Amino acid sequence: MHPIPTWINNSQDALRVLTTTYNSNFEIHNIFDEITIRATLQLINSVSRNYVQYDHISPLINKISAMSSSLSKVIEIKNTGKEKKPINIISLKECNQLIKKTIPMMIAKCSFLEHKSPQNLKESFHLIIDEAHNILSEASVREAETWKDYRLELFEEIIKEGRKFGYFVTISSQRPFDISPTIISQLHNYFIHRLVNENDLFF
Repeated sequence: MHPIPTWINNSQDALRVLTTTYNSNFEIHNIFDEITIRATLQLINSVSRNYVQYDHISPLINKISAMSSSLSKVIEIKNTGKEKKPINIISLKECNQLIKKTIPMMIAKCSFLEHKSPQNLKESFHLIIDEAHNILSEASVREAETWKDYRLELFEEIIKEGRKFGYFVTISSQRPFDISPTIISQLHNYFIHRLVNENDLFF
């Protein structure tokens, strides 16, 4: 460590003695740790320049940190090239309830934006959601109202606007009554098998 002079006169001298900031070693175990660190450093930079209010952005950083821990247990980022399979099956049986809602939302948003972009050459994309009442439910006590609203609005937008871009959604559920009425109202074809609950049959 450089000796600290009694008076620092320029930025280069200051950087050399700021060992805590510029020579810190971060333990990064996965990509989500890196996202959390980058977001936190960006927050510090933005607040120091008066670009943002700390109280407005801090909850977002806390949400990133909380989600990172859960996502890192079920997602591993790999560089497998650009080869894409015609069918991808994603199982969420090892996920907790929060991640069961988050991952489909991420997949739906990214695939929808990619499919409707002018660069896309594929004619159609089919998103099939099994156990849809777990993902498209309006009744949820485990997530904040704003987060639930965003999740439902995203799927409602996709199911309303997707057809004109060739993006189609198929849902399967034994509890259709739990699914958002807006989503149910946009379905064109139904296959009903052994439903006995009156509310489900009504929907």
